[in-house]
Formats: sequence, C-alpha cells, structure tokens
Amino acid sequence: MRHPWIDRTLLGAALLAAWQLAAQTWDPYWISSPLLVLERGYDMVSTGDLWFHARFTVGEALGGFALGTVPACLLAMLLRRHPRAEAGVLAICGLGYALPKTALVPLFILWLGVGPGAKVALVASAVFFIVFYSTLRGVKAVSPHLLMTARVLGATESQVLRQVVWPSVVPYVSGDCGWPSRTRLQVRSSAKSSRPTAAWATWPSTVRWTSTPR
Repeated sequence: MRHPWIDRTLLGAALLAAWQLAAQTWDPYWISSPLLVLERGYDMVSTGDLWFHARFTVGEALGGFALGTVPACLLAMLLRRHPRAEAGVLAICGLGYALPKTALVPLFILWLGVGPGAKVALVASAVFFIVFYSTLRGVKAVSPHLLMTARVLGATESQVLRQVVWPSVVPYVSGDCGWPSRTRLQVRSSAKSSRPTAAWATWPSTVRWTSTPR
C-alpha cells in the first residue's frame, strides 16, 4: 500500500510543473514562475526584510486572537448558569456571526485609524464568535453526572469551572481553532468519560474540596 505522502508529493510536483509551464507560456508580468518566487523569498530572508514585516503580521494576528478568545470564553462560561441571559446573547451573537467581517473594515478604520488597531479589531471580531460558540458547545457537553458528583463532594463553583467544565471546553475550542490534533485527542480522552468515577479517579491528587459530604 502506497503512503499518502507519496501521492501528495506527486500532486505538489505536478502543480509546480504546471505553474512553471504557465509562467513560460504567458507574460511573466501576469504569472510569475515558482523559481522567481523562491529567489525573491531567499533574498528577503537573507536581507531580513521577511522577518521585519512578518513580526508585525504575527503580532497583529496574535493580538487579535487573544482579544477575541478571552472575552468569548469568559462570556460562554458566565452564561452557563443563566439560560435566560443566554437566549438574549445568542440572538445578538447570531446577527454578529452572520455579518460579513469585511463589512466592518470601514468602521474599524474610522474608529481606530489605518494602522495595527484596525487589523487587530478585525481579527478579534472574526475569532470571537467562533470561540464563543465552540466554548458554549463544550459547556453544554459537560456530563451532568460529573457536575452532580463534584457538587456532592463539596466542590465550589470555581472548582467546578476549573476542573470539570474547562477540561470539557478545551477540545471544542482547540478543534475549531486548529490547534494540534495530538493535544486535542489527549485532552478529549481525559475530559470526556462516560463514567463519573473514572473521570474523577484521574484528577490530580492535589485537589482538595472545601467540604466533605456526610
């Protein structure tokens, strides 16, 4: 049986060959060749221009990701115990999620100017709704047996959030955000258990509940 990477390599080589053939057939002004792209990329790396410009792009992307992820997770976690507030927030978020984010670009430029601020706000607006809905799905996927067991053992609300709800939320958020699949599988296998006793048995031994059930 042939490995998948062989087919992928052959497909990539075929695409590069077709690209080079198209560059030689038509005007290079319209279609550049892959060799020229590699040469230009090497020059940018050697002179440091690529790293100079990349740091701004990466900084804006990470800043927007953090600015959209943290409020989204907090909001979804806060709505866990407030179903009426959740219904109202979902109605508003549904409108925001359906709105094309590129339509907000003129507003961001007017409010924040032509600079990093507008780009960070655009990334945050796109990330917020994805992370919010992912976190909300993870919150709703928490096993009621685990929640009941935690409360019977005397866990506080903060302990329930940290050690029951959050481990269930992480696989959903990481899956939609494209984090490494190996980490997702490890977290998912430890967070999702059909038997409450098995899940609680894997918790750290340093966990101490505030009270002991009678």
